[in-house]
Amino acid sequence: MTPAVVGVHLRIDRRRPASWLALATAATAVVWLVMQPPSGAGLRVAAAVMAGTVAAVMAIGEVPRGLYGPVRDWVWLRAAWPLAAAVAATAACVAAFPVAGGQAVVSSALFCLAVGATAESVRASVRAGATPADAVSMPLAVAAAAAAAAIATARAGGGGDAACGGAVLLTWLACSAVLAAWRRQRGPTPWTGSAGTVGLFGCGPEGRLLAGVAMATALAGMVGWLFLAADAAGWYRLLAAVWFMVAAVPQATLAAAEVERRGRPAAVWAALLGWPLVVAAVLAPSPAAAVERVVSIGGLAAAAVVLTLLAAGLRRVGAGRETALAVALAAALGAGLMLRESGHSCETLGSWQVSPVVRGVVSCKEVHVPAGVVRAA
Repeated sequence: MTPAVVGVHLRIDRRRPASWLALATAATAVVWLVMQPPSGAGLRVAAAVMAGTVAAVMAIGEVPRGLYGPVRDWVWLRAAWPLAAAVAATAACVAAFPVAGGQAVVSSALFCLAVGATAESVRASVRAGATPADAVSMPLAVAAAAAAAAIATARAGGGGDAACGGAVLLTWLACSAVLAAWRRQRGPTPWTGSAGTVGLFGCGPEGRLLAGVAMATALAGMVGWLFLAADAAGWYRLLAAVWFMVAAVPQATLAAAEVERRGRPAAVWAALLGWPLVVAAVLAPSPAAAVERVVSIGGLAAAAVVLTLLAAGLRRVGAGRETALAVALAAALGAGLMLRESGHSCETLGSWQVSPVVRGVVSCKEVHVPAGVVRAA
């Protein structure tokens, strides 16, 4: 790539609000990971991977195809925004708090690796002919699977950051290999930009694959977390929230207007993820459990309404689809961080441990002290 082409890329991307939102999100996430990291290795690694992937997707958005160079050039130049922000934030944190150096390097390295892996995943999806929404949903789904592997490794007593990071790497490589094999078996299906071939979910083949996986995991979660282990029902709510961010947000923001009007992606995904809660509410063993599950259904419905109104409102004021995607993902990531921060003390009224959204995910037996307070002391 010549310097002239790089200059064209940068002049275009610096006019995109999504680039600046991704820059700010990356810097904020790295500072939070360094100063307020989760206490457990699994959660720490999972948070770094998910934050890096979200920031990369925000920056990349909808890649122009065949304009001023190959797709890989566009993807990596856009991914450079969160990468630069992560490096600068890490340097600032280490300079201000030298004692945080080791943790800063680990968290920042995981964040940057997630950004790079996401960039390559988006490039592969675009080359395979994925729709714009599917091209960013795929790396989000793979990152979520890798984050789940990190948490499972930690809960199984698998060690610290190194073991959880290894689980992330193996899971990402395995998912990428399976996806590549599926694409070879399916054959090339280039996306033409037409909305006429999409189905109920407003997506292409990759999106329909994700819908099938989401349906299977929702069914497994219903059986495992809503019936067999009702005390762990919070894990199902977390599963639903992650799937909603992975699939509904890109489809509701990057889809063409006529697709969004016909498919209503947010409502369709809320229905897909909410039906196990409806079944569990009807068959609940107690009125309290039924109310809790009804509240969870209401949370999914509210998320669908807010996402639809957000996308429509931004369209009305002239914002692009990439801006809508970046705003929605930044809001989702911020909500996740706030829920985690409210869980530092189990006596906090808004603690996520007693929240109807994620109750049962963690235990209230341990009070988590912010890492920044420990280092300052």
